[in-house]
Amino acid sequence: MCLTGCGPCACLGRQQGKTSTLGKFIAALSLASPCGGSLCNVYSTSLDRAIELTKSAKAYVNWLQSAEGAHDEWRSIKFIRNNYNAYSIQTGGPNSAINEVASKPKNPDSCRGDAPHAAFFDEIGFIEVSFWRQSSYLIRWGCWCLRCAALFWH
Repeated sequence: MCLTGCGPCACLGRQQGKTSTLGKFIAALSLASPCGGSLCNVYSTSLDRAIELTKSAKAYVNWLQSAEGAHDEWRSIKFIRNNYNAYSIQTGGPNSAINEVASKPKNPDSCRGDAPHAAFFDEIGFIEVSFWRQSSYLIRWGCWCLRCAALFWH
């Protein structure tokens, strides 16, 4: 899944719902993407902060499974893996793609060999330049990455 043709968008102020918005976007991506495998990784200033964003995405998927959030298009959402720092879901039949979303700490060694289709960097203003310099060579980028709430195509 390669997205093209959009310019950057930003949501940078305090208490504007950046985490909630990114969480919904990650959930929507994990539901609708036909890619399968390591769909996206969430990186942040700490593992706990990255997990908070992943939990926000899981909460939206859980809401879609409730009576209140049920939608005809997403009737068969199945968690294949659902633990503290990652989840994998399958929508559709048993042969449909299984998309994985994982939380990662801000540590270049922790992202060595990662090859997600997308990467989300939360709290980008608090991530040191050295992390960018070191990790950008270690992550085998897919088609695009989302940095904080600003969208840049890779």
